[in-house]
Amino acid sequence: MINKKIIINNGDGSVAILHPAPEMFDSKSRTRKLLESKGVVFTSDEEVLQYIISKDVPVGKEHRIVDAAKLPSDRTFRDAWTDDFDTDTVDVDITKAKEIRKNHLRELRKPLLEALDIDFMRALEQGKSTISITSKKQALRDITKVSLPDDLEALKDFIPDILKNV
Repeated sequence: MINKKIIINNGDGSVAILHPAPEMFDSKSRTRKLLESKGVVFTSDEEVLQYIISKDVPVGKEHRIVDAAKLPSDRTFRDAWTDDFDTDTVDVDITKAKEIRKNHLRELRKPLLEALDIDFMRALEQGKSTISITSKKQALRDITKVSLPDDLEALKDFIPDILKNV
C-alpha cells in the first residue's frame, strides 16, 4: 500500500496529493505503536488508508485512492494537475500548463526588458534613435501572445526566438 496516494479534488480543477507515511503501513513502527497505545488498531493496509482519509481529507472534498504510477512523472506543470478528466490517472490541464509557461516566459523576459530600458534611456540622453530598442521591447512584450504548443513536452521546452536573440 505504500505506493498508494490519496487524490483530493480541490473543487477548482486542482488537486492535492496525500502521500501516506511509509511507517503507517509498518505494524512495528513507532507511529503504529503510539496509535495502538491510544486504542487505534489496524488489521489491514486498507484500514490504514481509511484512517488517513478520515483525519486528513477535508470534509466534503471528493477524493480517491490511486497507485503512484497514475500520477504524472514530470512535475514541471504540477500546478496544472487535475482529476477532472474522465480518466483513471491524474492529468495535466493544458490550458493551465500554458498559463504556467507564459508566467515563466514573463520571468525570462524581465531582465531583458530592464536592460533595454537602460539602453533606451542612454539612447535618449545621447540623442540617438530608439526605434530598434522600442521594437525589441514590444517584441518581448508580445511573447505571451504567441501560439504555444499543445504537446506538454514541447511546451516544457518552448522558448520563443526573441528570448534567445535579444
